[in-house]
Amino acid sequence: LPEKMVEQRINELLHEQFNDDRTALLAALEKEKISEEDWKNEIRNYQIISWMRAREVESKVSYSPDEVRRRYQARIQEYTLPEKIQVALLILKEGSSPAEKNERRKAAEEIRAKTLGGEDFKTLVSRVPADLKEDAGTDLGWIAPGDLRPELAQAVAQLKPGELTPAIAVENKLYLVKLEERRAAMTVSLDEARSEIEKEIRKQELERLHKAWIERLKREFHIQIKEDPASL
Repeated sequence: LPEKMVEQRINELLHEQFNDDRTALLAALEKEKISEEDWKNEIRNYQIISWMRAREVESKVSYSPDEVRRRYQARIQEYTLPEKIQVALLILKEGSSPAEKNERRKAAEEIRAKTLGGEDFKTLVSRVPADLKEDAGTDLGWIAPGDLRPELAQAVAQLKPGELTPAIAVENKLYLVKLEERRAAMTVSLDEARSEIEKEIRKQELERLHKAWIERLKREFHIQIKEDPASL
């Protein structure tokens, strides 16, 4: 191994770990009870091992397009994205008496009509007295339709973006749901998934080849591989 490569690595460590302060490096070596010469030898040996690993392991990693395709097809469910929706909610306390229930339903339907007429849904529900509502204009982000209560999911399934459900009574609450956006179910293509699958195959192959190489070195030369001496 060329000595200049070892010196280059030492200079890199001196800069990265000790801000080019040689005194700090020597203090760290003294604390670890390692001589400067022994430390340099460890770095030299590790550089040799790194070079050998690149030659004996990294350069031998290979896989075929068929392997990528097989993995994609075997895990096609992972690459199938379900339908997603964005909704805004108004949840009113339904009330206990028939008069209260009728009043809350009328309030919900009025908000629905004004929203369909072009007014902002969240602004409208923000005007509903706080003691009458449990949630106002909640944006749940992208969710699966099945994340909603079944009664709500069934109603939302009939909507186009921008439309609202009628007021839906469920367990003493009155729901009004506006569908903001809908993203259809889709399958990520092989080309889109290729990079991720190739990285996974390469990582697994590196681990397999590295383990086999280390075992071969231990068996043939009775050596012990040390950790990177760079960290003091």
